[in-house]
Amino acid sequence: EILPRDAWSSMVKTLRRTGSDFAAGSAERVTLVNGEERRYVTPLMRRNHTRTRLRCRIEDAPLMLADVFVWNKIFRRSFWSDNDITFPERTRYQDQVALTQAFLAARSFDILTDVVYDWRVRSDFSSATQKRAQIANLLERITTKRQTVELVAGSGSAKLMRTLRTEILPIDMWEHFRAAVHPDTEDPSRYWKLLRGAVLEFWYDAGVPFENTAVPRAQRLMAWLVAQDRDEDLVALIAMIDDRGPAKGIEAFAAAEDLPVGL
Repeated sequence: EILPRDAWSSMVKTLRRTGSDFAAGSAERVTLVNGEERRYVTPLMRRNHTRTRLRCRIEDAPLMLADVFVWNKIFRRSFWSDNDITFPERTRYQDQVALTQAFLAARSFDILTDVVYDWRVRSDFSSATQKRAQIANLLERITTKRQTVELVAGSGSAKLMRTLRTEILPIDMWEHFRAAVHPDTEDPSRYWKLLRGAVLEFWYDAGVPFENTAVPRAQRLMAWLVAQDRDEDLVALIAMIDDRGPAKGIEAFAAAEDLPVGL
């Protein structure tokens, strides 16, 4: 990871001018492909940082709840301590809880278009898949999401909650849908039961079917199969997608299915 030149100074200057509680800049992912460096901004990061917005409130930019990173922000120390913002201990996903607290507590924050962080992506993706297949990893993900839901529910904002359930909470679930039927999955039956319970809790029981979320169609279909308790069909769908690509794989799978609206 690398901080571009003047990354912090641009945020500090903005905070001095606006008096906001913190500032958030954009970030680029950096990968090496055949020895060549390639840079790109993730779709959500691009949507959140496409234009400068000063003295913003979370109600004005609810999608910023997805910006759950500390490395692209500078906070006023007084704001952090006065609001008793803390990172949950002994979990890999503590950033989402702490940053949700910060966005909800802020009187105002500044959103910048400046790239303030180079996020270098490791080429070895296999280890990440294996980690997702661990029970502890899934439990930590579920706990963090549950804490985030409780925080947003406490704000009393239906707008924020809708954005959270449809655009933010679902973002990383595809990793666990795939992990649930991966050959290296730890205690597969327990993993499946935990995953299915989480999908029902965060979406279907809450009145927001996963089919109504904003993630790609393949992920929505995976979630629906989990909710339907159809692990063998999930294996088949993933195999079709990996073999034929998302569009043709889904088309082949859907040909034999009576899919609900949204899929």
